[in-house]
Amino acid sequence: MEDRELMEQMLKELKNQKKSERITMIFTVAIFLLFTVVAVLVVPPLLKTVNNANVTLSKLDTAVESLTETSEAMNELVGANSETITEAVESLSNIDFDGLNAGIRDLQDTVGPLADMMNSWPFR
Repeated sequence: MEDRELMEQMLKELKNQKKSERITMIFTVAIFLLFTVVAVLVVPPLLKTVNNANVTLSKLDTAVESLTETSEAMNELVGANSETITEAVESLSNIDFDGLNAGIRDLQDTVGPLADMMNSWPFR
């Protein structure tokens, strides 16, 4: 009888083991299907986003290079023309504006009567 009880117990354990294996298999298939769905639904948009980011970064890199070149050109231009600009500013600061205004007033005083005389001529 002991063998029979042992066989019954082994059969019961085999049934439990079979049940556990089925549950494990179902969870494994479910996880596989979940990963497959995620791979199909998430990976292509993710790759597209990464590609767009690469294109944007490439354009940004080009813009930064252009900005750097422009900045260097501006530095060269300012460096080359700084002496000329300094001389021009010094020349402007040395202008005698009072004397210039006085000269303009004298010219107006001189030309004003001449203009009146020219306006009075009939063949104008």
